[in-house]
Amino acid sequence: MQTVHFILQIRDGVGKSLVSSYLMQYLQEKRERPKGIDDEPNFDKLIKRLLEHPERTFVVENGATSSLSLINYLVENKIMKKLKGKFNTVIHIPITGGEAQDDTLDGVRYIIERFREDGVSFNIWVNEFFGKVEKDNRSFEAMEIYQEYKKSIHGMVTLPELNAHTYGVAIRKMHQAKQRFEEVITDRDYTLLEKQRLIGYKNRIFDSISLIVRT
Repeated sequence: MQTVHFILQIRDGVGKSLVSSYLMQYLQEKRERPKGIDDEPNFDKLIKRLLEHPERTFVVENGATSSLSLINYLVENKIMKKLKGKFNTVIHIPITGGEAQDDTLDGVRYIIERFREDGVSFNIWVNEFFGKVEKDNRSFEAMEIYQEYKKSIHGMVTLPELNAHTYGVAIRKMHQAKQRFEEVITDRDYTLLEKQRLIGYKNRIFDSISLIVRT
């Protein structure tokens, strides 16, 4: 049975596209044939595409469309129950530090509460691009919200805060060029050190993904 991976949050601009990109690249490296759906405003059409191709693995990240609209659509139309038996369904929830932290933590509660009775697996992606995810010097795993929902959370991936002048430069360069890790290896615009840093970063992230994603 194949899998539908939904990348969901109630707030935009917190790394959903980044999670989708890394997940797609990981699945491709494992010789899966994932189909990415990243900007489909017609939700009926989106679900129809899924149901017509149960032989495919999908990664769904709704791009510019509001995540909250997609979440409410999935709930109101009992979509997870329709997918059950045809796909394994996984929801990936990015959280981030900085000013959006409280909103993304609220998003964890909002999403898990609406889908945890539907046989869905939940993975948390801790995105430290805007800073560490912490409250009163406590990490996410020490927060009340994690303790409340840890039985529902299948796994976690951390996108670590890195040295902005070394790793950070190389990663921003790759993201701004909208490149995949494999493209960087043969790109002459990257120095040997930049390539080594990106390969090391990729291996770290992919090792974490391997612990939460079945292929």
